[in-house]
Formats: sequence, C-alpha cells, structure tokens
Amino acid sequence: MNRSPSETDPAPRSATPLRSTARWQSIWGGTVLFTVALSVIFVLLSHVPLWHTDLWGHLQYGEILCTEKTIPATEPIMPLAANVPFVDSAWLSQVIAYQVFEFAGLAGLQCLYAACITACCALLLWISRRHGRGLIISLAAAAVWLALEWQQLPVIRPQLAGAVCFLALLACLSRRHYGESMYAIVTGLMLLWTNLHGSFIMGLGLLSCFTLGRAIDVVRRSKRLTAIAHDTKTRQLLVLTLCGGLAVFVNPYGPQLYIHVLTFARNPNLSDLTEWKLLSVTSQQGQIFAVAVIVLIPMMYFSPRRTTAAEILLLGGLGVATVWTSRMIVWFAPIAAYVFVLHGGALWNRYVRSPRPRPLRTVRQYWARATFVVVAIVIAGTFSPLGRLIWSGRPVDFSAAVSSQTPVAAAEFLLERQPAGQMFNTYEWGDYLSWVGRQHAQRWPIFVASHAHLVPRQVWVDYMTLISAPADWEQRLEQYDVQTVVIDKRYRSALITRLRTSDHWALVFEDEIATIFIRNPT
Repeated sequence: MNRSPSETDPAPRSATPLRSTARWQSIWGGTVLFTVALSVIFVLLSHVPLWHTDLWGHLQYGEILCTEKTIPATEPIMPLAANVPFVDSAWLSQVIAYQVFEFAGLAGLQCLYAACITACCALLLWISRRHGRGLIISLAAAAVWLALEWQQLPVIRPQLAGAVCFLALLACLSRRHYGESMYAIVTGLMLLWTNLHGSFIMGLGLLSCFTLGRAIDVVRRSKRLTAIAHDTKTRQLLVLTLCGGLAVFVNPYGPQLYIHVLTFARNPNLSDLTEWKLLSVTSQQGQIFAVAVIVLIPMMYFSPRRTTAAEILLLGGLGVATVWTSRMIVWFAPIAAYVFVLHGGALWNRYVRSPRPRPLRTVRQYWARATFVVVAIVIAGTFSPLGRLIWSGRPVDFSAAVSSQTPVAAAEFLLERQPAGQMFNTYEWGDYLSWVGRQHAQRWPIFVASHAHLVPRQVWVDYMTLISAPADWEQRLEQYDVQTVVIDKRYRSALITRLRTSDHWALVFEDEIATIFIRNPT
C-alpha cells in the first residue's frame, strides 16, 4: 500500500527562509536556556557540603598513591585489615581528587563534584537535542535523572566519574550513524573508565545490549537470521564491543580486574549495607523508581516511535537489577531518562508540538553562541567556591564546606588527646577520622571504614554486633583491646547508654553528633 510522503519521510525544510528574528530565536532559545540551566545547576551543587563518608578514604588512597608512587598490595588504612589484598579499581579518580584538593582545597572538591553532575545533565540535554526533542522534553529528562539519582548523589565517590562515562558512552551509541572516529572514541572512553572506577563493567553491558538489541531488531524486521551478517550497524556495534572489552585490559591489574569487579558484589559484608539490599517501596527512592516505571511503560506502548530491543533489554535488565540491589538505580536512572527522551519526545511532537525545521547557522552565529557559553561558564565559576577562592584568596570555611554529620569537633579533640591503642568508631566516620590523623602525622587505628568489602569478615561481624549493644559488649571490646570509642549519637544511643553506665569507661567528649569514651585505667 502506498503511503503519502508525510507518513514516511521527515518533514521537508521550509521553502521560504525563516525571518531573521525567528531564526535567531530558534538558534539562541535552546542555547540560552540550556546554558543558564546548567550554570545554575553547577553553582547550586558547588555549594553542597561535602559528604562525611567515602570521600575522605578515597582522598587518603589518592595521597598514598601520589606520595608512594605505587598501589599498595594490602589495605593501607585499617590496621585490622592490614593483610587483606587491596585491588584499587578507582586509582585514577583518587589521584585526580587528591591533586584537585592539593591545588584548590575543599573549594576544588566541591567544584569537581558539581562539574561531574553538571556534565551528566549536559550529556542528557545533548542526547535530547540531537534526537530533535524540544526544550521542555530535554529539561524534563534531566529532571527525571536527577530525581532517580537524588539519594545517591550526595555521596562523593569515584562512581560519579563512572556515571559521566556511562552517559558519554550512551551519547555515542545513540547516534544514528557511526563514523570511523567512533572506534577510537569508544576505545579511549572505555580505557579511561577502566582506570577511573570499577563500574566500567556497566559500559561493557551497555555496548552488549546495543549490539544484541540491534541484531534482534534486524531479525525481527527481515524475518531472516542471516540478515544480521549483512547489517552494517550490527557489525559496527560488535567491533565497538570488542574494542571496549580489549581496552579494559589496559589497567594496573590486567585481566584480573575483570574477576575482581565481577566477584565484588559477592562479598558478604555488603549485604548489611542499605544500598546493597532490595529496593524498598516504602523508601523515597523506591517510590520514585515505581513512579518512573509506571510512567515509562505506557509511554513506550503509546509512543509513535518504535521501541527497540536495546531499550527493552536495558530498561528491563537494569530495572530488575535495581529492585534486587538499590544501588543499581545509579545506572537505571540514565536509561530511564534516555527512554523518556525518545518516547516522551515522540508523543510530545505528535500531540502537542510539531517539530520545526532547523535553520541553517552561519559562522557568525556559531561564534556568538560559543562566546555566550564561555561567558556563562566564567560567570558560573565566579559564583562557585573555587571562583571566590581565586578572586578573594580566602579558602572556604571548613565547617560550612562539610556535611553536618562530619565529626569535626570530635576529630579536633582526638588531635589534642592523641588516643593510644585500638579505636572503635562508627563505620561512616572511619574515613574522615583516618584522614584527619594522617594529615597530622598520626595514624589512628580505626576499627572500620566505608570500604566494607576490605574489612575481614570476623571484624565486620563483631562490628555489626557491637553497634547493637549486646550483653557481652565489654568482652567484645576487650577482645580487640579497644581503648577509645568514637560513635554517633543519632543511631548508637543503646551503646552510648551502656558506656555511660559502665565503670570501665569515661565520657571525655560530647557534642551534638558525637561522643568519645576512653577506657578507665584498671
């Protein structure tokens, strides 16, 4: 059956040129709005206090790497894990973060954090605009990503670098046509990602889903399995996947890094952490996830755009993985935003706004846009903590630059007291306490830190038992010859009560968030 050209062909360019004013509005509208939106996101996020977990441990690893010029073979921070093999899959992120801290202090870390999230939003907007989606759909897609990621975003860790790489790879693979430069780009990106964070395995999964999805679509359309061999894009995707897989071998551990990453989640200590448990529908994160699924499924069903097999594989696979382990929402979020761009934009263009022809841009207009973007970046940087540091020469206030749950006063007390013997500390504070001690040439023997997978199993079991204040808590502390206890008041009230009533322990420090007890001399 013959169909009219309007049903099969893209909308032709307007025969008559747009008026000058309309052309400039079309060109500048998206640029101005996107640039302003990204600038606001960057400035706001650059003033977010640095989280009290993860970051300080990664900074300490970065310092060790920069000073010793080698990756330690065993865990270097926790004395109780001194013999545990140390595989540092995020060594490059740690070195970068430490170098930024050395150069610009906390202001540099705040801006590095804001830059990573802003880059993710910029990549989503770029994907949306490249697929011909309007301003509203583009900004809504960024909002979808931020909403799904919101509970994970405050934790500053190398995973943010992985999120940027994931979206960059998604932007490459979502192109309609692949040029010869795509092989070099994807290979370089995977090589960089492999050394930035262990989440590179998600990049290989993304490549595999696009390849398998394309093959399924080819067979579905042609009804012939042999058509796969004749499809150019399928062959290109297969080569890209192989290139990405080979790039992973270029790391300090070689092919062994594959084994470490694939077996990482099997560590039994992780099962006690909330982010590694099943996604709860009663949590805010679970409710946002449920809303996203409820919206996306009918959107894909009613969309005038054909749903590809790759979209189904990615959305379904990562959706199930997120329910199984809530931390996987980090990777579900960009796919949900991507699917929203494709199908939400298709529905919007059909029922709300018809796509307009893009006007041709002159060299003058390109330079004008580039100048505007550069000026906006400079202005945004000026209003960030790093900008104020450069212009005023005064570093940011430490207490304002870190989260309210950071045990700043407790660490200062320990510096004055210089505790001797083994310390028992809150898991979330181990990184910060160790970092502060190292900065003052003191190696505090912390009990645990946020890298739970590096804690020996028996030590971890004893920690989880002790924080619940069991009847034999004193005997367990004596087993490790604990002389100092540094714990939070928010979640450890039961243990604090037992310490207060014991004749063997004395309260020597207390503020709004922390308490410190020392063992009385016998």
